[in-house]
Amino acid sequence: MSRDLLEELSERAAPVSKASNADILVYAGKLSREHDDEVIDLVLQRRRRENVVFFVTTYGGDPDAAYRIARTLRRAYKRVIAVVAGFCKSAGTLLVLGADELVMFDHAELGPLDVQLWKEDSLGERSSGLTPTQAFLSLDAQVHQALQSTFLMLRLDLRLSTKTAGELATRTVAGLYGGIYAQFDPLRLGEIQRAQAVALHYGRRLVEQRHRDPRSDSATRVGLSLA
Repeated sequence: MSRDLLEELSERAAPVSKASNADILVYAGKLSREHDDEVIDLVLQRRRRENVVFFVTTYGGDPDAAYRIARTLRRAYKRVIAVVAGFCKSAGTLLVLGADELVMFDHAELGPLDVQLWKEDSLGERSSGLTPTQAFLSLDAQVHQALQSTFLMLRLDLRLSTKTAGELATRTVAGLYGGIYAQFDPLRLGEIQRAQAVALHYGRRLVEQRHRDPRSDSATRVGLSLA
């Protein structure tokens, strides 16, 4: 971020900081373990006011990093106000779940809690962790439909016995879809499911912590506002 932009942000943030008795924190970029320690150290070393207004824009990243930042903000400040003016995807959505208030501009955009995975054979490219899982579920539904329709055709139209129709339908569908299933790596799918479960657990934990917090009365729980 350029010095001129930082100076402009500081100038614009000053009235907000004064009115809310809040520090101003801006995070723009990928959420990763390379940067979460920097944010945590910055908050702990330079906290000056009791509240924080947290501007965030990100395509997401590491859910562990998002959770650590959100947890630190809740512990360090009395009130956390998250502001989203543009895109805030994946782990970014997890990050703002820890806020007491969520302010969204007209063009603000949140995304699902899906982990971002490195694409194989693609340098620096990521894909949604929901993609392979959804592909597997979609394939499973197609196989079930194909097996059912093939069995009914053999049993009712060709009047084969139930046993013969079932065996032929199973072999036919296995031959059609077996090669596709062979492309799925079960260990990789397990890793993806685990990563998704971790992100979901973090989100639930942040929400539960907010509701258990005695400072979170009806006036401080997360709500949506248009700026």
